[in-house]
Amino acid sequence: MNSIQRSIQHAKKALKYYLNGAALENNLAVRDLLADVKHYCDAHTIDFYAELEAAHRNYTEEVVEARRAKKQRCC
Repeated sequence: MNSIQRSIQHAKKALKYYLNGAALENNLAVRDLLADVKHYCDAHTIDFYAELEAAHRNYTEEVVEARRAKKQRCC
């Protein structure tokens, strides 16, 4: 299992509560989780948008690295 597959599994575990609850669709479960994380950040004086931006940078780096590794394997 590569790091992206592992990340997907972690997200799936985090979303399990929402998928078993009121959210019947994946996108609604993600929306509910993000809203709850934003409330958590507000309560703990964490800059949600700064962390979201950092998470996006991490995601981009992981995707670029995975594509680079895949290209190296195939050629």
